[in-house]
Amino acid sequence: MWWVILCIGILLVLPAVLSGNEEYEKRKEIIKTTEANQEKYIQEKGISKSADFEWHDSMNRYRYRFIADDIAQKVYVSAGIDVSELDEIPYEEIIGFEVIEDSQVVGGIKRAIVGGVLAGAAGAIVGSQTANKTAVSSMKAVISRKNVNSPQYTLEFIKTKTKTSSSAYSSAKIFTDNINATLKAVMAKADCTTKPAQKSTSTSTSETQNNDEIMERLKILKNAYDDNLVTETEYEEKKKELLSRL
Repeated sequence: MWWVILCIGILLVLPAVLSGNEEYEKRKEIIKTTEANQEKYIQEKGISKSADFEWHDSMNRYRYRFIADDIAQKVYVSAGIDVSELDEIPYEEIIGFEVIEDSQVVGGIKRAIVGGVLAGAAGAIVGSQTANKTAVSSMKAVISRKNVNSPQYTLEFIKTKTKTSSSAYSSAKIFTDNINATLKAVMAKADCTTKPAQKSTSTSTSETQNNDEIMERLKILKNAYDDNLVTETEYEEKKKELLSRL
């Protein structure tokens, strides 16, 4: 009798298993087509892949791609198994990155208030506190940007309880670690690119003001000489001194 019950159970479960495998294979083909379309898109846009990371879950339901183009100074991100085009974010627009597990920030970086990039102190503390967790129920990464219309770009990796020893968790962690390291370099480069320009502008303005002041003093000195208020020797010495400061 038991084998009859077993056979009935197999017959009931088998269609669902076959259907699941069929859906898995379909999604696998979709991802394969998407990858080919993205490469075509990258070539057409002339995107340089200074860094290129890709992640998808074991069932091929979710897929993310992250590219950093150091020449154009832009980051490109795609979210979805059938998304051929990539969203672009300029380097200077990125202000932070966080990895969040069960509503807690466990890692990331942020741009300091006055230039530079700082490791997220809160993330480091929380990360050490959650290092011994055996499972998480949610995990996502958030790129923060200076864009009122789209201030955050969110990537979700885990939505159900998952062991931290599983490949699903470790693959997502490797992906977010790669993004974290890349964005740290990206934000540092963005700061280095903008700071010299600001310094150059400030220096140029200061030099212009200084030169204008010297030219004005030369005019006053010439008038004083013409009015016989200073001797020719005094005039030549003072003029030489002022001209040396231009």
